[in-house]
Amino acid sequence: MNRLIVLNNKILRILQNQSIHTHVCELYVNYNALTIPALHKLKILTLVHNFFHHRQKLPTIVTSYFNTNQTLYNYNTRGKTTYMLTAATPQLAKSL
Repeated sequence: MNRLIVLNNKILRILQNQSIHTHVCELYVNYNALTIPALHKLKILTLVHNFFHHRQKLPTIVTSYFNTNQTLYNYNTRGKTTYMLTAATPQLAKSL
C-alpha cells in the first residue's frame, strides 16, 4: 500500500506542476481528494454502514461477512448481539 501512496503523491505533484518540496496535504486539498488510507477507511465504513442500514442493496455474499456472537455460541453472553467480522476463506472466495 505504501508504494501506491507514493505513486499517487507523484501523480498529484505532476498534475499540479508542484515541486517535490510541496506538502502532500496541500496536493490533496487542491483537488478536494482523500488520501489513499482515508479512502480505504471510507470504503470500509461505507460497507459497514450499508450492512447495518441498507443490507438489501448488498450482494448476498457480503451479508455473511459479519455475524453476531449469538450465532456463534449456544450460551448467553453480555455481547451476544455484538457483531464479529468473519474471516474470509478460500471457499468463500470460490463461491463468488
